[in-house]
Formats: sequence, structure tokens, C-alpha cells
Amino acid sequence: MTITAVTFAFQGYAELWKVACELEKIEALNFGSSGFRSDFIADELTRRSGVAVLLLDDGKVVGYTAAMSAKEAYTLDPHYYGRDFDQAAYISNSSIHPDYQHKRYIWLMMDMLEEGLRQKGYLFLDRDTKSDLGYADKVISHYGKRVVFANQPELTMWGFQRYIRISL
Repeated sequence: MTITAVTFAFQGYAELWKVACELEKIEALNFGSSGFRSDFIADELTRRSGVAVLLLDDGKVVGYTAAMSAKEAYTLDPHYYGRDFDQAAYISNSSIHPDYQHKRYIWLMMDMLEEGLRQKGYLFLDRDTKSDLGYADKVISHYGKRVVFANQPELTMWGFQRYIRISL
């Protein structure tokens, strides 16, 4: 087993759809019928304002994370109105096959994602993080002093979440 994280590079529609379909299956394992569909995932993987990172096990896709311009994310959804989006990217999704969870692979992907975002000129990374089971607390602990802001848990359409801004 060789685990690697790679920045997604668009090599053609056939490859894009193959990857997006694999990620849709992972979404379904994690989120059931509310998981993202392949067309949404394909958009996330190829968004010009963002960066996408794949988690691979011997070349097989086992997870991903994607971020886009926070301005783009915030103007698409009224839930985000009022947030400052200058120079910020927003993590639109992260999903890892259940067999690969709780092994710190998310941080391998985050390191690559953050580097790609810095190269695009972003200064901050925003994310909404599930607050149940202590995941938001783990994110805050991991980033430590780089956390610029973290709100208290609030009920959203995705359950209780915390909005966290991280300095890149």
C-alpha cells in the first residue's frame, strides 16, 4: 500500500468522469443520498478559482478535498452572506473512503491543498466543519495559532457546524 496525495490535473473528460464517479461512490458511503454527485464533483475538481487534491492508494482514488474562491462560494449561497471573502478560499468538500479515515490522511491532503492555495495568492482558508464527535475541535487544535476565527456550533442544513478561518 502506497498512500499519496496529488493535486488534480485535468487530463481529459474520460479521466475526469472516471475520478468523479469514484468519488461519488465515496460520498455515498460517507453521506448516503445527501452525498455529492459526480457532476458537482467534476465541477469542484476543475474550478479555476480553486485547488483539488486526490488521495490515492497505489493509484486508486480513495478520497479528495477541494477549495474554491470564498467569494465564489459565498455569493452562491445566502447562508454565507455577510462573511468577508477577500483573499480567502473556501473548502467546498472533503471526503475519504471509510477504510482510510482516522489515519490522519486528511492532513496530507490539507498540506497539499494549502500549498496550492498559497500559490494562487490566497491568505486564508475558510471551512464549515461538523462539530459533532469533536471533529471541529480536532481541526482547531491541529491549526493552533493559525486559527483566525472559529464560531460556536450552529445548526445548519448539514447539522451542527462551526465556521473556521485559518491563516495560510
